[in-house]
Amino acid sequence: MANTNLDGIRKKDATTVKIKPAENQYPPKKIDGLQPLKKIADIPIDISESEEAENEEKILNIKTAETRAKKDKLKKIAANFFASLKKIFTGLYSGLKLLCKEIAFTLLIAVLCLGLLYAAYAALLIRFNFNNTFSRLVNSYIFVPAVISDKGSLSYEEYISVINEVRKSNLPGPTPITIERKLYEKIIVNYLDRKYSINADQPGDKKLDGLVLKDDDINYVGLSRINKIKELMDKGGNFDDVFSKYGDYYSDGENISKNDALKKFNNDLSGLGVNQTSPILYGDNGYYIVKMLENKNDIADIKYVFVRGKTIYDYITEEAGKIKMLRLIN
Repeated sequence: MANTNLDGIRKKDATTVKIKPAENQYPPKKIDGLQPLKKIADIPIDISESEEAENEEKILNIKTAETRAKKDKLKKIAANFFASLKKIFTGLYSGLKLLCKEIAFTLLIAVLCLGLLYAAYAALLIRFNFNNTFSRLVNSYIFVPAVISDKGSLSYEEYISVINEVRKSNLPGPTPITIERKLYEKIIVNYLDRKYSINADQPGDKKLDGLVLKDDDINYVGLSRINKIKELMDKGGNFDDVFSKYGDYYSDGENISKNDALKKFNNDLSGLGVNQTSPILYGDNGYYIVKMLENKNDIADIKYVFVRGKTIYDYITEEAGKIKMLRLIN
């Protein structure tokens, strides 16, 4: 019975007794001069700075990632653009290369055809020697050589012109001019035309004759002599001594009119004063230096020296034996 009662008490106590929390069992003691300890939950914690720094880092990372993404996108766009350009230019180059080959081939065929036509026409013209309106029209546009030389060639039209000139000159009376001589003349005149950039048809052209006299290559000796005389005179040399010693011909006194002076010296001497000496004057066949002694009533009393030069006819005669000429027409 006793045990039964004890068990009942224990059960009752267990159900009715409550354990107080530790904070109630051990209240905080107060110490003079010190504040009592606070609960952890009651201590304020400032986390705004750390959160702001963390947010800034996140924002920076996001911006960096966005910048990198933009750069990658731009690189990709640029790579695609240049790849497209390369493809376009490669296609253009291939197309142009093919086109150039086709054009070159077409031109080659055209040149060969034109060359064959030209050769055929030239052969017919030279072989049958026909001279009509059609051939003259064609020959005015294309060059068909009839004579070839080391100083140039003569066209078929030029050859025909020479032949006609020779035929006209072989009338009774004048000395016959051979075809060879006239062909040489024409070749040399054409050569000098190209050299002097003029258009002279024959050796008697005054302009051509004057240029030959001034040509250092053709008239080196004559020009050297007359220049030496002029140099000595400019240095004070005696007129009579210098002229008689170095000239081919010396006139120590002669009366001449303006017209005759113009014909002889190609200068009327009107600008020359008394006791003055002229510059080098170019005549028809050589060089002159004139000294004016007196000039009255358009009649001049002069002295002059003459040095012979090589004329166009002299040059033709000299060169004719040197020219290697091939006639394609007999």
